[in-house]
Amino acid sequence: HATPKAAVAGANTAPGGADADDPYRNSVVCRHITGMQQEVSPFSATNPIPSDPATLKCTQCPCAKNNWICMTCGAVGCPRKESGGNEHAVAHYKATGHPVVLKLGTVTAKGADMYCYACDDEVKDPQLRDRLRHFGIDMMTAVKTSKSLGEMMYDMTMAADFSSICEVGADGKSLVQPVAGRTGGFMGLHNFGNTCYMNSVVQLLLRSEPFQKAFFGKLLPSEAELVSAREGHTAACTSKSPRTCFECQWLKVATSIYSLMYADTLSGHRAKGNAGIASAFCSLEVISEEEEKAAIYSDYLANVKPADPEAKMDRSLLPRRSHHSLAVLNGSTPRDFKILNARGNKEFLSGQQQDALEYLCHLSEGLTRELAKRGSNPMASFALETVNKKQCVLCQRVKYQRTREEVLRLPTPMHSEEYVQMAAKFAAAASEKDAANKLADPSAKATPQERPRVPLSSLLEAYVAPKMTECRCESCNETDGGYFCSSNLYNFPDYLIMAIPREYIDPTTYQTKKMDVYVDVPEVVDLAMLRGPGALQQGEEPLASHKENEVLRGALQFSDGNEAAAAPEAPKVEVDELALVPLLSMGIEQPNAEWALRECKNDVERAIDFVFSHPEGPPSAAPVAAPQPAASTSNALSPLTDASDKTKYEVIAMVSHIGASAVTGHYVCHLKREDGEWYLFNDEKVGKSVKTPMDLGTFYLLKRL
Repeated sequence: HATPKAAVAGANTAPGGADADDPYRNSVVCRHITGMQQEVSPFSATNPIPSDPATLKCTQCPCAKNNWICMTCGAVGCPRKESGGNEHAVAHYKATGHPVVLKLGTVTAKGADMYCYACDDEVKDPQLRDRLRHFGIDMMTAVKTSKSLGEMMYDMTMAADFSSICEVGADGKSLVQPVAGRTGGFMGLHNFGNTCYMNSVVQLLLRSEPFQKAFFGKLLPSEAELVSAREGHTAACTSKSPRTCFECQWLKVATSIYSLMYADTLSGHRAKGNAGIASAFCSLEVISEEEEKAAIYSDYLANVKPADPEAKMDRSLLPRRSHHSLAVLNGSTPRDFKILNARGNKEFLSGQQQDALEYLCHLSEGLTRELAKRGSNPMASFALETVNKKQCVLCQRVKYQRTREEVLRLPTPMHSEEYVQMAAKFAAAASEKDAANKLADPSAKATPQERPRVPLSSLLEAYVAPKMTECRCESCNETDGGYFCSSNLYNFPDYLIMAIPREYIDPTTYQTKKMDVYVDVPEVVDLAMLRGPGALQQGEEPLASHKENEVLRGALQFSDGNEAAAAPEAPKVEVDELALVPLLSMGIEQPNAEWALRECKNDVERAIDFVFSHPEGPPSAAPVAAPQPAASTSNALSPLTDASDKTKYEVIAMVSHIGASAVTGHYVCHLKREDGEWYLFNDEKVGKSVKTPMDLGTFYLLKRL
């Protein structure tokens, strides 16, 4: 069946009992369900449906696994071949035209996995309870006994790019070399319920020098310096609780990765006759006594008992129940960090898989808002300013607009010429091979299509290439024209997040899918071709609105050469400098902030609302009759860093997504250490990378050389 849109079923619920993990919330109610009329049920009192409907066999073959029931007539059909069936469910739809089916064994009180062959998508039924009762199934007492679509897709996505990204050899064994000893900087983060996206982003950000200096005061601090930084903030912290302090939580996570400070939390218990337990359990918050005992017991079973069969444990330290999930001890569990940094987006509070790049932007906003108050926001070194240029194809007037971004988002590879050519070539080859295989064996499976490979340079060229947009020109007011729109960089920050989007909307099914493509990213990237102007150049005319042009012409006629009458000076309103600070710390551009404060009489809260309700920015200043070539028509943003010739960057980290689906899967992080070696951070598992998959990254951390 098609790629499911819902995240993996069975994820943890949100704290506080909020039902944020409805596995069917992304399904749709299609027209085939609303107009469906059920036929006479094949089940009756003499032929009842089994207590576990998942045991029903296909009506056409002996298959009894992953079967589907037709919601129109009740016929049971087996799944597609890749799911272990003979495709009799699809055949039934083609023969009868009954499009909606339900996966047996997935019925719970919340719903069930339903699919519409006509829509080629997952669907949901508001009247599911009544329709299931028609076949003798009680939805409220049903128990899930089979894997859902999300769980099956999760299994498939985990295998898709796992070998490449996690560096698994042809023999199935990992090529990653374990790190000798447990040293600071090689500590992982536990995955406590689809948190791989958070773990990967945090590891990537803390690899950069601005983050280490922001929390430690220097790059790669010693253990004593880490303790000093932690104690210094603890003494100065004014928050009621460390759980509500952004700096406390970031400092704790950073400390847990770059030191063994939290790895020694059980040393006191080991002193009680358990000196043989060498491994350390690292937790980011105060763990319960039972969790602590479980960690000691797990370590005892894994390390002490095999080495010394006669070794005994203090029975007072035995846990009441086994916690096998705590057997892997190389990492911390930042639960408080996740809860605090989810403010403003409840999706990040849930136990569902999330988009790692979206989470990075969310963290950036939170850091800018919270840490800029103390004047040491590490995201300042990542501040990027892009320039959007549009030029009318008829009047040739130009408008520049500068915008601050957190991420350099390159165009999707599917629009590059190399991808189009290679994809067509590989598709033709696969089709030709399929035709030959079908002649020899009509039941032969389709040939997997080879994955195209695109150079990074083609995406950079596509980023700056002009694109035509047909619309009415705001200056000459002509309807049969349009704009040439292009983008470039106005500044080159010290650190840069470069994203390569691999998701796209399928125009035939309107589903979000992931591109199957390699992008060759070198370890040193030159972004010189992205440089561009941020203001009017010699010979360019500003693209003022048609209304502004009319006002200008009328003013000039009325004044008859009198400049004072043509451009009356507006009364100036003084801006409170203290009121300006919180707006600037939120990343609001200074002209917009000053405009909002003037309009709201220096009321900060009203000014913030005013900025977000007026995204177009302040009105343009009255255009002059003969604009200077160097004048800018954009908001007066100053360069965030120097715009020198230093346009070369080194890739020092990247986050990769494992899986064929855009909405499920797993994230890992590769980091380049100071010694030039790459390491794989897969949640709490850390090892030395042997074959770093530079061509499969989702986004990259670049450091300017």
